[in-house]
Amino acid sequence: MNINNELLSHVYNISDMGIKSTKSLINILKTKDNKIKNILEDELKKYEEIFKASKKLVKKEGITPKGTSMMLDIMTNLEMKTRVLKDNSDSAMAGLLIEGFNMGIIETEKKIKDYNNADKSILKLAKKLLQFQKEEIDKLKAYL
Repeated sequence: MNINNELLSHVYNISDMGIKSTKSLINILKTKDNKIKNILEDELKKYEEIFKASKKLVKKEGITPKGTSMMLDIMTNLEMKTRVLKDNSDSAMAGLLIEGFNMGIIETEKKIKDYNNADKSILKLAKKLLQFQKEEIDKLKAYL
């Protein structure tokens, strides 16, 4: 796979996983009284915006990203349900989200470094994803 495809597939997959996991957490918390729900709704919109942009570039580049595995989706959902059952406080949910964003940041920074010669529009979208991930951690720290 070429560098454009690698970087674009990463952005596509991270934003897709973000949409799935955020929707799942919103659903898990729907009967709970968490103040963090508003943050989740905003995160979902941002993930959807990045995913839409990556989908457009995927079509333009003519590639087919693998997407996330069904097993990863199931494991992520199970982990969230378990953590919410254990402690559904806003602080615990912020911690869970920060962990996820930190993993995404590490992966995204590595991809940007490895593929810094990628097409400018793809690189710009990857940097937008990275900036979003970092900004969300800053927002979530208020809930810790």
